[in-house]
Amino acid sequence: MWVPYTDTIVVVVSDVAEPGAEAKPALPEEGRVEPLKELLRTLVEDCGDLEGKNFAQLRERLLELDPLDPAHVAKVNEAEAEFWRRSAGERIADSTETSPH
Repeated sequence: MWVPYTDTIVVVVSDVAEPGAEAKPALPEEGRVEPLKELLRTLVEDCGDLEGKNFAQLRERLLELDPLDPAHVAKVNEAEAEFWRRSAGERIADSTETSPH
């Protein structure tokens, strides 16, 4: 998936794990969403309590501020790209047990 206005491509891969392989986990959700929280704090003086807000909630709130301004959307997409970089990791499970974070 290409994140518009960035040079970021998000790739999800599903491979067979070697016996004994150990997964490299991604950062916890709170660390992954921090770029979106930081951007929201810079754009909205009193943005309220952001604790526990997930990626989709934060991205939606950011885009609602000025959805038709390409420069604003580009800033939001840069924060999203950083979210995806921080989401890099591995999980090992039966294919019926895996789903996005």
